[in-house]
Amino acid sequence: MSVSKMEKLTAILPREDADALLRRLMRLRAVSLIDTVDEDDASDAPALEADVSGAAERVARVEAVLPILAKRSTRKLSLFRQQTRVSHSDFRADGRYEFAWKVVAQVEKLLAEQKELRAERDELRGRLQGYIPYLEYERRLDATVTAHTQTVLGAFPGGTSGEAVVKALDERAAVVQVLSEDGAGLYVSVLVHRAEQDSTMRALSGIGFLPASFADTDGTAKELFDRADRERVQLDERLQQCERRLCALAERIEEVEILSDIEGTTLLAEKQKASFAPRKNARCFAVGAPCTSADA
Repeated sequence: MSVSKMEKLTAILPREDADALLRRLMRLRAVSLIDTVDEDDASDAPALEADVSGAAERVARVEAVLPILAKRSTRKLSLFRQQTRVSHSDFRADGRYEFAWKVVAQVEKLLAEQKELRAERDELRGRLQGYIPYLEYERRLDATVTAHTQTVLGAFPGGTSGEAVVKALDERAAVVQVLSEDGAGLYVSVLVHRAEQDSTMRALSGIGFLPASFADTDGTAKELFDRADRERVQLDERLQQCERRLCALAERIEEVEILSDIEGTTLLAEKQKASFAPRKNARCFAVGAPCTSADA
């Protein structure tokens, strides 16, 4: 009996194609088919993917914090600065690893607090700007209605003339008082008889009148402005406190830099481990096939 020279090859393919390939290899007189995938090993794939995902998340957190610390650090950068070699195992063992992560967490917390405070400050600034045109209006903003009249605060477009307002009113029972004026608008109070309120507002809207809207009406415009401004000052102080704490944490930037190196190395190791791991949806065969056979 003749002995054929065999050639060894490895085939990796989707699991659903495995049976078809085996039948084809059998027709080609392939021998020594060995399934190299262990089902228990394949079941580790989700855990390996979770390890990679977790390592990538840690790297992203540290990389997001480092520029914040670098911007505030008093450390002077130099091309000739002495570099200290640090053992990653020692860094983990002596507690500096946990400490560096605490620094990262504190920076993240302060950044979130700053974001929230800035949003509150922006909202306050909008309220302050809304009160400014009406500071000369001396009545409370929640006391604009009487039994027979209602006062409406609002603005006409910039450049609106008094003659245009008088013409729009057309002898209606209304009194317009100019409170302030700038390039953006003419700010007024309109005292109108309630029986003619709807028709008067329609007439004024025809020349661009827009009623003012206030988030808070518990007081005069001046009182509300002063109250909001005090809140703004308090928010500014809290923002400054956050900044001072960030500057203090920035002095620990070297620990965070080492942490970044450790987590980056860990991510590379996890990716490499996952790249060599079998997957549940794949099969791998070691195949011995005759050298004269057609290409499978």
